Amino acid sequence: MVAEAHDIQQLKSPSGIEIWLKEAHDLPVATVNFAIHVPLGIYETFPSPLHVLGTTAMLRGTKTLDERSFLQQMQRYSISFSFSTKPILGNGNLFGNLKFLTKYKSEAQKLVNSALIEPRFDQSSVERLKRSAIGNIQDSLSSPEFYTELIVNEQIFSDEHPQGHLYGVKDIEKVSTADLKSWHEALLFRDLLKVVIVGDFSA
Repeated sequence: MVAEAHDIQQLKSPSGIEIWLKEAHDLPVATVNFAIHVPLGIYETFPSPLHVLGTTAMLRGTKTLDERSFLQQMQRYSISFSFSTKPILGNGNLFGNLKFLTKYKSEAQKLVNSALIEPRFDQSSVERLKRSAIGNIQDSLSSPEFYTELIVNEQIFSDEHPQGHLYGVKDIEKVSTADLKSWHEALLFRDLLKVVIVGDFSA
């Protein structure tokens, strides 16, 4: 059922973050979606491989948790979350999606905050992600969808634009942990963060 407008609370955190909350207490679960709006000029300075590898690497550990410990925490507390990027309506965007049981709200908030603000970008984890991405690219070369996307991108974007061509194996190989850290620092505009919460969550 679509929520009525008057059921949605518009709130603001002490730090000024805009929050839309729809309380629904029939099940002990909650979903949080958030978006960090990044000026398009900044977003477009980073090629596609950095966006793809960066959002995945953010789920591979934090400053205080290595990859194994981080994934164990997610499993132990039944926490699910992901990151993605996409340009929409004149902005670049870093999106996040978090789902958790209400009794583990504190653990979920701590884990996603650490992943968002202090990702580990461990060298060994990044190298594994790069190998996986290269394997996916090699598999896609036999897919008609790959060439369709390539043609569409070439028609829409110029050769100089980061989205003007699909990235390949060499583009992935060139990505370093330093590149990922620069990407993360540039995209983390916390004053442009917007949050939507639905479920067993109270203001």
